[in-house]
Amino acid sequence: PALIQEMNNHIAETGAEREPWVWILEVIMNEIAAKAYPYPWRVDTLDGEEVLYIRTAHIMHHLATKSGLKPIYDGLPVKSDRVLKRQIKDCGVVLSERADPTINGQRVGHMVALSLSKLAEYGLYLSDSNYPEG
Repeated sequence: PALIQEMNNHIAETGAEREPWVWILEVIMNEIAAKAYPYPWRVDTLDGEEVLYIRTAHIMHHLATKSGLKPIYDGLPVKSDRVLKRQIKDCGVVLSERADPTINGQRVGHMVALSLSKLAEYGLYLSDSNYPEG
């Protein structure tokens, strides 16, 4: 019984690590850190909270089309940006579902604003040195 309790506790503690949206965002944040994410994104503040503006359609397209990430995409149970958006929304990470920030001097629509502090609760971090200007 003690072993079963210990296993159940471990599963409860690591449950979020098993969620597909966590895997997906971890890969994308690594791509951003490596400067290998070609789509618009931005870190800014929204209602006094630091957020990552990003488009879920771009996330899924990047995973599906970049050759090195294709095996990861193929193994994911989530293939749709709508499902990804619903999962991150259900976990309380989304501060705004419809954001249109200015990135590199241009308005970019259909983005979500993800709370960086909420992402940190799931062990997801973005390096400060990778924040774009503009």
